[in-house]
Amino acid sequence: MEKELPFIPRTLVHQHGRHAPLRDSELDPHQAPIVILGEAGMGKSRLLAQLASQAGWRIVRADEIELVGNVTSTVMLIDALDETTDAADNALKAVLQELKRRSCPPFIISCRASDWSHAKHARWIKAAYGQEPTELRLQPLDDEGIQALLRAYLPSEQVITLLSHLERFGLTHWLGNPHTLKLIAESAKHGKLPVSRSELFRHAVEQLVSEHNDLKTNKAFAIKDAFELAGAVCAALLLTGHTAISRQAQPARSTDVSIIELRQLPNTDRIEDLLGTRLFRVLDANRFECIHRSIAEYLAAHWLAQEPLSRRTQSRLLAMFHQHGIVPSGLRGMHAWLCMNPKLAQRVICMDPTGVIENADLAGLDPASTTLLLEKLEECYSSNPMALSWWRPGAAVELASKGLVGELVNIGTGRSKPVHLRLLVLESLDASAKLEPFKNRLSAVMLDSTDVYGARRAALQALLALLSGDESLECIRALHAGADPDSVRLAFDLACLVDFDGVENELLAALIIGCSDQNDRFGELWDKFAPVKSDFPASRRTSLLNCLIDQAPAELFSTEFYTRRVDEFRELLTALTLAAMTDNTLSPAQAWRAFSFLCSVPLYPMLDPSITERLAADHAFRHAVQQHVLFDCTDGESLDQRHKRLQEIGLDCSESDAIEMLARLDVDDLEDERWKALVSLIHHDNEHGVRLRASALLFAGSHPQRLAWASNIELDFRWQANRERQLRENQTRAEQDRHDATTRLNEHKAAMAAISKGDQRYLMIPAQAYLRGSRHNLDAGAGNGAVVQWAGDELAAAVFQGFENYLRNIQARLSAEAISQYFALLSQYKRNDQDVALTELSAEIILAAAIEHVRTRNSLECLTTEALFAIFLSLKQLPFKAPDTLETLVYKTLGERKFLMEAIKLWFEPCLLFGEFIPQLYPDNPEIYKQTEKILTKLASDWLEYRPDLPEAAQYWCLQHLAFNEPCAVPRALQHWGSGNARPMPLFIEAAQLIVNFEEKSALLDCTPVNPELLLALREFQMLTPSVATTSWIIERFRGWYPMIGWLKGNLIDEDWSKPPSEYLQHLIFQLSEQQTNEAHSAMDLLCEASRDSYTDYLCERRTLQRQNGQELAYQPLTLEMLLAIKCDGPPRTGADLLAFILEQLEDIQRRIKNDELSSWKLFYMDDGETPQREGRCRDRLIGMFEHATAGIRFDPERHVVDQKRVDIMCEAMDITLPIEIKRAWNGQLWNAADQQLDDGYVSFHSGSGLGIYLVLWFGEHSKKPRRPADGSPPPSSPEQLKMMLVERSKAATQGRVAVVVLNMTRSQSAK
Repeated sequence: MEKELPFIPRTLVHQHGRHAPLRDSELDPHQAPIVILGEAGMGKSRLLAQLASQAGWRIVRADEIELVGNVTSTVMLIDALDETTDAADNALKAVLQELKRRSCPPFIISCRASDWSHAKHARWIKAAYGQEPTELRLQPLDDEGIQALLRAYLPSEQVITLLSHLERFGLTHWLGNPHTLKLIAESAKHGKLPVSRSELFRHAVEQLVSEHNDLKTNKAFAIKDAFELAGAVCAALLLTGHTAISRQAQPARSTDVSIIELRQLPNTDRIEDLLGTRLFRVLDANRFECIHRSIAEYLAAHWLAQEPLSRRTQSRLLAMFHQHGIVPSGLRGMHAWLCMNPKLAQRVICMDPTGVIENADLAGLDPASTTLLLEKLEECYSSNPMALSWWRPGAAVELASKGLVGELVNIGTGRSKPVHLRLLVLESLDASAKLEPFKNRLSAVMLDSTDVYGARRAALQALLALLSGDESLECIRALHAGADPDSVRLAFDLACLVDFDGVENELLAALIIGCSDQNDRFGELWDKFAPVKSDFPASRRTSLLNCLIDQAPAELFSTEFYTRRVDEFRELLTALTLAAMTDNTLSPAQAWRAFSFLCSVPLYPMLDPSITERLAADHAFRHAVQQHVLFDCTDGESLDQRHKRLQEIGLDCSESDAIEMLARLDVDDLEDERWKALVSLIHHDNEHGVRLRASALLFAGSHPQRLAWASNIELDFRWQANRERQLRENQTRAEQDRHDATTRLNEHKAAMAAISKGDQRYLMIPAQAYLRGSRHNLDAGAGNGAVVQWAGDELAAAVFQGFENYLRNIQARLSAEAISQYFALLSQYKRNDQDVALTELSAEIILAAAIEHVRTRNSLECLTTEALFAIFLSLKQLPFKAPDTLETLVYKTLGERKFLMEAIKLWFEPCLLFGEFIPQLYPDNPEIYKQTEKILTKLASDWLEYRPDLPEAAQYWCLQHLAFNEPCAVPRALQHWGSGNARPMPLFIEAAQLIVNFEEKSALLDCTPVNPELLLALREFQMLTPSVATTSWIIERFRGWYPMIGWLKGNLIDEDWSKPPSEYLQHLIFQLSEQQTNEAHSAMDLLCEASRDSYTDYLCERRTLQRQNGQELAYQPLTLEMLLAIKCDGPPRTGADLLAFILEQLEDIQRRIKNDELSSWKLFYMDDGETPQREGRCRDRLIGMFEHATAGIRFDPERHVVDQKRVDIMCEAMDITLPIEIKRAWNGQLWNAADQQLDDGYVSFHSGSGLGIYLVLWFGEHSKKPRRPADGSPPPSSPEQLKMMLVERSKAATQGRVAVVVLNMTRSQSAK
């Protein structure tokens, strides 16, 4: 059986580093939704399983959530979002739809970090849940966790041997990943110590194959056979989009593939035995999944890349991954592992260099591939500065082992290189990379105050092992002298890294104080002073504490407002003080100095609880401090004044403390009168000070004067007298309350006739009692019972009759408009109590009467419409919730009478006319909320259209409401703000007009200065989706006014980070990049190519993702038949495969034209060997060469398609067609045929693949020259240049629908 990993407590950090790290035990479901991110194998699933077992929550895979019935779990744990058959986008949408169907329970979801897009996915969750998720990144195991996990597998001696081995080969960066660590431990247990990633996985697979799982005993497998079969099965699973294997012929789950179908794979007679190994995990009696996705990716790539691989099979194999110009996110791991085959490595690197860094074995690359990887990484980062936010730690260490240290250092130290690429390289370098020759260059980066902090910090880390103690100290002093915040922080970090050895306390204190004035930095741990707290030498703590107090500037603690910086510095002083107290290295005088300093902050007048708890436990030290303050200080203050200082920080003397202090005075010193002041510090009465007075008498001894004073200590009974007085006052108040209640009750009994007629003067108190009863129990019976309990049956009957008459009398007293006006004034706090008519209304009485009416009649039918209006408006006024049944019934009754819109108008319109205190809607009852929203939308449109004199606040509310609920009505609502309106136009009107009427409004704004605050007004209308042109205009116009503060590791976090205007511009960029239209693509291109500013990197990142998302949508998993056709070199079954097949044949034709002994080039020339053949004859020659080497594919010349159009060559296999358009290089349509002829006319042919080949024949000097392109560029001078120019000028080629091939038809070298 598989050995169960012990659960190792884990640390998580907030994705953007703005909060403290937290342990897994601190995960709070109240913060849900929560997203847990991490690279493959980081233990996300294990963490969710631990949460499920501890809290009893339900855990389910993302691709199975629809199959799980309704559960009672308070929190849903959703695992493996990145392992679904769909891309993470579609998977998350499906999960959210299912959660919404379940009434949106709190959830925690896990996902690979590389598959998670905060900008997109967090917004989707917010749309469903009303709040953005808490995004947490799972941290690598710390040293303690690594040791604990290894000890679960290995004896201590083997652990030491293993760690030494990994350190020697520079592989310690593997240890933080639990899955990798488990593989290492398993290999080491069997005496196999890996030296590369490939070797690690190979050892792991060998071990997993040799052991059986929980289902059955395994029959022995030859390792070679196991690799081949497991690789085929894993490739089939991953490439067909399945996650599990089922024994059922027709699996119930779409995520499962049948074992019967898998038997189409070669050599599958032992597939049942394979499923019995530990390579596969048993899900139930009939279902299996691979033990881990990363192992499945390795095995699948191993099978796909194994020899023999012909050139054609190589091309077809890679086309599975490259068919849309990108590698699908779910296949990147497998694709990267194809680098194991040197024949494939360079093409894999060219397509996805970041995927290779994240997943592949870099140590296995040959020198040429390694150099190419660095080149492609630089290209990748140049086009997308955030290309690799989640790299595998230590990747460059493996590259350095290939002898590329110099190239890596060139990148890391090159200021012109993309900064994130520099960080990737520098952070991965360590001592094993043989950095000694580059010590000066790295030092220059570290000391360069103009460079970014992240690069300087990474250079420092790389240098650490190369610096002697003296050199480290010299660097610290040089950095400190720099005085800029980054240099001071680097000096402090270096002091911590060298364990403070040789760093004077005065210098360290100056560095700490310099750092304490700095904000947090992106990506760092929450507490920058943690090393000082935990690792600083005990013998130096007190001295450092004194230096910090001496050097601390007064302004540091003078703030009256909380700041994180002050809090961090105070926490450090507290930690040092507490540690020194624990070590007994702090004298009472030093302690008092530290205490006084800590309590000098206005916000922190008391000692930290950790210190007071320590003092409470250590009586001797507490008394020593008190003695120092009370007796030993020579500051000229009286003992009472000194005691007040103790009181101020929470160290005042108790009676026991005073007795101890008294014992420390010299009883024989008759001139010392301090004992009297000490005794007087404590309150004395019959209960307090008794033991101290007894001690004072003992201290007085036989001395007459002392005895006289101690015997006559005045007792102070004021405390006792105050307590007794308060008790009497409370009793009197209670008696008065009972008397008043009795009086009121009698008055009501005497006025029963008036009460029964509905007299408001006597109905208020019973109405309040009624509502109090209903408030705690939303049941009409509870209110009724409360009145009966207060009044008795007879009076209660009169009250209930009065309630009824009060409702019936409303119509006789007031009109609907008067009722509305009263409640509007009430909401504005402007009710005129002198208005007799209006004061006869009471929301409390109306509501209590309505609840009682419904209780007795179950209907409101017999009430007048005015009474219903009064009930409706009362429901909207009271600060507590009435029974849901009442509000529902009021809405129903008003709706049936066709007066619901009128009621809502009476509620809202007066407040809108006032222009303030406009009511808010709360979705407590979804159905009522929806009804109200719909009616208010119609009213808002009418108010804007027919009431142009509305106050600005009212217009703003109406416009916002329309924009949210009926955006199409906004243009009509803004019509009265046309050119004929002389009123000054508010900014929010201008903003709305810009969005809904961009062409007219932007033309006007382009001619006049734009108010920068217009962007804030536009932000208020985010619910209106602007057009692409509008979005581009806003971004272009305002990006210079509101700079974006980018996320770069190590940079200081500005106090105003994420300002709303900048956030809105980023939102617009994101919104634009999510659109997959030609207009949106062009807009993103223009914005990226504008003058570089703070938004350029983000724009480039989003443009790259826009392209990737567009191609990802087109990807469809293969069928098993398609996979086998490629692997076994059978006829193509997909358009992409057919394209790859033909492109490889064209390469073969090119080789034959250039080099074969048959002089194939002659086929394309006239008999003179100089004049090129006509296009038609060239086409026929090509078909002949195709058919000679290709079976299973038909090549039809001049096939008719649509509109009498004919394709030069139509390739067809398995009912899939691929058109080839042929042009000689001087053809007049050379520059536009790829798009206008091939793409527009043939590629979309009904049975086509959606792809095509544009084949241009280059005859060199023996032909006419190509024409100039339409942009006037010089004509190409080589076939390579011609291909590049054609691709650049073809939209179909750049978007991957058309492959451009230029065949060089010039005579072979041998012929010449």
